[in-house]
Amino acid sequence: MGPSVGLYVMDEAQALVPATPKTEALASTPTLASQARKYGLGLVVATQTPRGLHNHIAGNATTQFIGRINSPTQIEVVKGLARARGGRADRVGRLETGQFYAASEGIPCAVPKRGHCC
Repeated sequence: MGPSVGLYVMDEAQALVPATPKTEALASTPTLASQARKYGLGLVVATQTPRGLHNHIAGNATTQFIGRINSPTQIEVVKGLARARGGRADRVGRLETGQFYAASEGIPCAVPKRGHCC
């Protein structure tokens, strides 16, 4: 595959592709998520409620960035996602502005600290 030829950004994705109920976007977005890379399309799917996002969307994400989350329920969801990838997200409720956990194929879950990864 060559370089990316486009980038599709979906903010508040849980409203378009929720875990439940079915929406019009849910009919095509999981296919888009699983096929986009093949055609050079990058996807950014943003949500403040990872539990509310359809599992096929998150499951096709090669790289995930997780910022500060305040809800105890969502914190536990994020910690579970990190454990499933072999990492930890212990500080997810205490991250500062501009800090994110990152997880991707071939890199451990890390959190940047003062401009570099710790």
